[in-house]
Amino acid sequence: MNSTLRPDQIIYFGTSNTPKIPCRFHEDYFIQNFCKKQECSLPMCPECIKIHSEEHEQERVTSDIDLFSNCLTEQYNKSLEYLNLWANDVQESSNFSEEVEKAQKFQLQKFQEAKQQFYKTIDDYFRMLESTIINETQKSTQDLIKLVRSRHRIEYLEWKTLHENLLKLNSEKCLPPLIQIYSDPRQTPQAIYQRNHQEHIEQLNKLKLNIRQVVVNDNLNQIYVLLKQYINLTPIVQDSQIQQIQIANTVQPIIQTQPIIQTQPIVQTQPIVQTQPIVNQAINNNKYQSRVIQPFSAIREYTPLQPVLYQQPAMVPIEPLQLYPQQFYHQNPVLQEPMPMPVVPIQQSTPPQIIRSPKKLVQPIVEAGVLNGQLRETMAQRYYDQMLKNEIK
Repeated sequence: MNSTLRPDQIIYFGTSNTPKIPCRFHEDYFIQNFCKKQECSLPMCPECIKIHSEEHEQERVTSDIDLFSNCLTEQYNKSLEYLNLWANDVQESSNFSEEVEKAQKFQLQKFQEAKQQFYKTIDDYFRMLESTIINETQKSTQDLIKLVRSRHRIEYLEWKTLHENLLKLNSEKCLPPLIQIYSDPRQTPQAIYQRNHQEHIEQLNKLKLNIRQVVVNDNLNQIYVLLKQYINLTPIVQDSQIQQIQIANTVQPIIQTQPIIQTQPIVQTQPIVQTQPIVNQAINNNKYQSRVIQPFSAIREYTPLQPVLYQQPAMVPIEPLQLYPQQFYHQNPVLQEPMPMPVVPIQQSTPPQIIRSPKKLVQPIVEAGVLNGQLRETMAQRYYDQMLKNEIK
């Protein structure tokens, strides 16, 4: 779902065009200040400041009064930062479908390598096992893709809710969300993002555990007896949870050398091979260790943003309106549509773009020729300047 506003239309108000909201107590005045104390969270006009300041002095509690436009700027910028972080999670969730396919291909590749080691003696067994793996892969991949798409849709709707709150802070309906943010710490953009990000990591880890893996043991003794223990399909397990398989009455060769001295001065060694039964010996000893193939990349952990300190002035004068730099916001991420599997490759959704502060991307270009000591601008620069003039008008 795309926004109905173009990126150049979603611009933060700034002080120059802060919404003029009349005071509910003094109808002749507009809201110009805001008390950021958690117990207050009160928008105020110039008349309200006098009354509210006296109340703080009587209660001997310090006030935290700031300009209404500064409060909007502060919360808008914070919401913008965490909205960008949340966009990264949405993009990661969208790309996880591709990781599932790569993981399955990686498992099949390792299976083919193990198959070549025993191909001459157990060709029939590997054909049967290959057919089983392909069937299990197709079934598990389709189920996992459905779970991934379901999770992606949930995260997209949560991101959309946060985006709607951001647009409210950019409109005349900014008071309810602004009061809610200051009055309830759980509704701040940082708190909402931390909760959703933690759930995002837990859900992706659960999806990984549902993928069947190829486990290869390096014990090659008694091929026909241990074949099913050498290669099999199993869900993902931790290395510490891999249980050692006990084998009864296994036979291992013991090689001994006995010198045979002939009449000639040449000494030869002839190996004598003996067999000795070993009872209840673990296959996975120090020499043969099971390894679980894990092709997934590590999930990005959340790092809290550093707080931005705002210096509070000693007094709150009512000054002429000031101009703040405009910030542009890019389009929303596109929710990926379901595609049939596995015939058609999965269509990836367009991830949300990271919002950047506006910069002058086009600079005057100096051409090779200089006429009368003046630099000639390119056609792109003149078009860009004309576009800025039209937007100002």
